[in-house]
Amino acid sequence: MKTTRAIAAASSLALALMLTACGGDDDQKDTSSGADTSAGQSDEDAGSGDSGDGAGDEAPVPLMQGDACDAQVEVTGEVAADWQGDGVVSTSESDVAPLATYQSADGGAVLTLYAEGNGFDASAILLVGTDQSYGTSIDADGLDIADDGSGATIDADFVSPLGTETDVHVVATFAC
Repeated sequence: MKTTRAIAAASSLALALMLTACGGDDDQKDTSSGADTSAGQSDEDAGSGDSGDGAGDEAPVPLMQGDACDAQVEVTGEVAADWQGDGVVSTSESDVAPLATYQSADGGAVLTLYAEGNGFDASAILLVGTDQSYGTSIDADGLDIADDGSGATIDADFVSPLGTETDVHVVATFAC
């Protein structure tokens, strides 16, 4: 059972990295309005959260593009972070991608949520800097992730990529 969970956690992490890497250029600007279309926080919101992890101010992966959401995230345990502000949601009609993917970032911490559907289980991935990653187990409780992009609420324990138990807990809400 531990081997199955380890493989599942590693597969989920690999999928998360692939999907977020395909999210587009996070420095892209909309020159018609002067607005920054990146998924990161606006300049006025930057630093309003306290990641407390020393991960730096740069996201470890390119942030995805999508429709705006309000996000509130609290991470406790081995990793401590707390932020509220910008988030994004991207929905897909493809049969090879999750129906909805939500993401919010603060400095070097990035939380990504995946809705159940198209062969994907509901799951969440937390990246902290370039050397820490955590995800929910396949049978995790506390994941309420809407597949239509309307919002998500999670209150779940996370495991390491190898499926080992950690003391990382995430409570997050996305209102889209």
